[in-house]
Amino acid sequence: EIKIYDENDHLALVLDDVHKDQWTQVLSAMNYKIEHSRSPEQAVHKLKFTQYHMVVLHERFGDVSLDDSPVYQSLRDMPMSARRKIFLTLTGKDFKSASNMQAFQYSANLVINEKDMEKAPIILKKTVSENEAFYKIFKESLHALGKV
Repeated sequence: EIKIYDENDHLALVLDDVHKDQWTQVLSAMNYKIEHSRSPEQAVHKLKFTQYHMVVLHERFGDVSLDDSPVYQSLRDMPMSARRKIFLTLTGKDFKSASNMQAFQYSANLVINEKDMEKAPIILKKTVSENEAFYKIFKESLHALGKV
């Protein structure tokens, strides 16, 4: 099935089979258009051809650990100019929700423990708006320097 999006649409790729419905509800409320993948391989393919603004990745998506995840690897290997446009949220039982240090350690924008799913809307809205404010200045600086 081919979906057609407008250039102003915000796209989210949800790769969390356990909390798929909750993430879909949270992100839809934030006006994201949601996509899912059946497998890590399909997700990697989608990431190559679609510019997502948000990616939610469960630490065990596709029954592999984060270290062995082709999705996580392709996100980490992405050129920074492309990766910077994606807000990456990692979720699972091994994360401390909203830990900036842990997010940094995993090259993510946000980490959420799956026990805190009911807090996800609040945590996500706050972190996304902080990220947008930070990158607004960054993008303006790049533009002023003629780098964009």
